[in-house]
Amino acid sequence: MHHFKIAVTPIASKRLELIQTMESLLQFYRPFCEDINLKESQRMIFITGTVKDMQQLKKITDSKEFEVFNGALSILAIKTEFNIVGNRELKKN
Repeated sequence: MHHFKIAVTPIASKRLELIQTMESLLQFYRPFCEDINLKESQRMIFITGTVKDMQQLKKITDSKEFEVFNGALSILAIKTEFNIVGNRELKKN
């Protein structure tokens, strides 16, 4: 299993638009993931997920939908971090 976390600091005035974009793209990612969730904190938005192997993660990152997601991040976010952890769990926020 591989766990991933995408941590996004949105532009304050674009937060709602970014959340809506992320929620719609999660529908595409669900079939490739064992688990995937969208979480919010006061300043950040997180997507956390689990895939069974790196091939599944590659299907996500090589998709047109991921390109759309990256484009949205470039205009709606201040900062984005993408972390992949193999064979162990991410800390709970």
